[in-house]
Amino acid sequence: MTTIFEPRLIGRNQEVIDANLETWRYAIQVFNELATDWNQTATKISKMWGTPINAKFDIPLFRQLLQEKYGNIEKFIKVYFINADPEYAKFSKRIKIEETLKQTEFPDISGLMATLQKVKEFAIKKITPVVFETYIHQIWNGNVFAICTEIIEEIEKEFTFYTENIRENLVFEIATQLANSLNLLNSLGASILPRDLPPVIEELITCSNTSKRNNELNHYFGEGNYLIQKIIPGHRIKSNISVYTLIKNLSEKEVLELYQQLTGTKNNLK
Repeated sequence: MTTIFEPRLIGRNQEVIDANLETWRYAIQVFNELATDWNQTATKISKMWGTPINAKFDIPLFRQLLQEKYGNIEKFIKVYFINADPEYAKFSKRIKIEETLKQTEFPDISGLMATLQKVKEFAIKKITPVVFETYIHQIWNGNVFAICTEIIEEIEKEFTFYTENIRENLVFEIATQLANSLNLLNSLGASILPRDLPPVIEELITCSNTSKRNNELNHYFGEGNYLIQKIIPGHRIKSNISVYTLIKNLSEKEVLELYQQLTGTKNNLK
C-alpha cells in the first residue's frame, strides 16, 4: 500500500545561505579590484610608452592570471603588456624576451600583484574550480563582476529542505506541533530552549530570536531583557536522528494513519 506523497517545506539553513552569499560577495569585490588594478596599470603603461595597447581585462586573461604560478607572475604580466603593444612585440621577437624586459620601462606593479595574490588565494580556498567555471561568464558583464541570480538561486536551493517521504512528513508534523506547543509556553514566560529538552526531542527543533523580550510578558523566568526564542522544526529532521528509530518498525499504513491523526487529514491510498 502506498500513499500519494506531498513534500512539505521544512525550512532553510539561513546561516549557511548567508555565509555562502557573503563568500561570493567578497569574491566579486576582489575580482573587481583585480580588473580595476589591471586596467589602471594598462593605462599607465600606455601613457608611459606613448602608444595605445590592447590589454583590457577579460575572462581569458583572468583564467591565465589564476593559472600562473606566483613566482612567475611578474614576468607574465610584463610579457603580456609587451605582446599587447605591436612595436614592443616586434622588438621582443628580434631579441630574447629577457633582454626586452631589461630594456623596457614599467610602472610599479606591486599593487596589481598583491591584488592578484589575494584573488588567487581566495579563489583556490573558497570557491571550487568547478563552481568557478560554472558561473565565471555569468558574473562578468564585460566591464565589471556582479553576483548573478543563478548563484543566489542555487545556494538557496541547496540549503532549502523539503520532506522526501511520508515518514519525514510524520517527523516534520511531530516537530511542528512540538514547536507550536513550546512557543505557546514561552509566550507565557516559560523560557524553554531546545537544549532544555531530552536529546530525542532536541534533535527535532531549533530556534531563532524574535523582537520580543521577556520583560514584555506578565510573567517570565530568567533575565527580563532576554529575547524570547521562536522554536521551529529543524532541518536536521532529514538526517538519521533518534526519532526515526521510534517509528522504524511502523508499517507504511501505520505511519500514514498516525500522520492523518496528527494533521486531521486523509491522504489517498492506492
